[in-house]
Amino acid sequence: MAGKKWTKRLMSIVLVLVMACSLVIPSFAVQEEDGWDSTLKIAVMSDLHYLSPSMIYAGEDYTHDLNSDRKMLTESSAIIDEMLEAVEQDAPDVLLISGDLTKDGELECHEGIAQKLQALQQKLPGLKIYGAPGNHDNRNSNGKNFNTSTGKATAATRTNPEDFKRAYD
Repeated sequence: MAGKKWTKRLMSIVLVLVMACSLVIPSFAVQEEDGWDSTLKIAVMSDLHYLSPSMIYAGEDYTHDLNSDRKMLTESSAIIDEMLEAVEQDAPDVLLISGDLTKDGELECHEGIAQKLQALQQKLPGLKIYGAPGNHDNRNSNGKNFNTSTGKATAATRTNPEDFKRAYD
């Protein structure tokens, strides 16, 4: 089991390195021509740990989870909106998002992030967005929906790798 976990981590690291190299290496091959800017602007975001506001209810279960974790779950949507606004203002060529996009792999949260990224891409049509899932993003059984009629958390929809790909395609 430990060997399998180590292999997955190694593959994740290799994937991130390959993605980073594929973004940078072409810029070295570009030659400046009459007034053409050959720079490549890359914005990087990581560990968003987004929890959709639609899944939050300030009941006992949410308060317990919030007090047991260092993440700013209640503020995550506003923080991400500010980050995406900064990306929009900077107008990079590429946005690289590396892992832990959601609190605990809730499919609803991946879909919410995907909508935010689509809106950004409409404002910056040339923007290329690349993302890689982190350990919180796929097959995580800890995902919860706190917004229930009783205030008691229920299991959120778990995300598998196919769901992750579909959410961001």
